[in-house]
Amino acid sequence: MRFTAIMGPLSSIFDIATFALLIGVVHAGIGEFRAAWFIESMASQILVVFVIRTSLPFWRSKPHRALTASALLGLASAVVLPFGPWAGLLGFTSPSIGLVAGIAALILIYLAAAELLKGYALRAAPAKALSARLTRMPV
Repeated sequence: MRFTAIMGPLSSIFDIATFALLIGVVHAGIGEFRAAWFIESMASQILVVFVIRTSLPFWRSKPHRALTASALLGLASAVVLPFGPWAGLLGFTSPSIGLVAGIAALILIYLAAAELLKGYALRAAPAKALSARLTRMPV
């Protein structure tokens, strides 16, 4: 429960930051907004897997090759899709390189924040407090 209570709002904060970037800073049109939102949401959710999959710092725990390969394939597909000839079919307009750089910066900050908060989110409740809560729970 603690993990969800910490990591869920963190993700929402960065969703709001993405909206602020797209609407308030870049003034993205509908197609550019869709494309940028797609890239940001796919990239952040694919990459955060490497952060939350281990209690160690993510750079100290080597993921399985299958996870790495499938994640990189998914990430590459998500980044390329809005720039391809089929982008219009999905309602995408190619975002500018500056916007993609801004999204990349937001994602890096999100991943750093997730890494910093992960230890607290994964920390177990003290045994005494957990025991007290369990004895008060109705059966």
